[in-house]
Amino acid sequence: MIAVDSNLLVYAHRADSEWHEPALRRLVSAGRVAGGLVHDARVAAICLHNSISTLWTADRDFSRFPELKTLNPPVRAKK
Repeated sequence: MIAVDSNLLVYAHRADSEWHEPALRRLVSAGRVAGGLVHDARVAAICLHNSISTLWTADRDFSRFPELKTLNPPVRAKK
């Protein structure tokens, strides 16, 4: 199990943070992200920055970030 300190999301969100620009610009632009999807872009950026290749999620919005593979374990288990 992996836990994410919400401060990482705050740092990525705050324009005055040194991690703000590299964390979001590319993903937000490439994924055409706006509104509530910005939070998903933050999560994807944090995963990619930390060399995480697969995110377990049921949220299809993460398909906007093809660099991050997604897997929905409950659906996969049913097959």
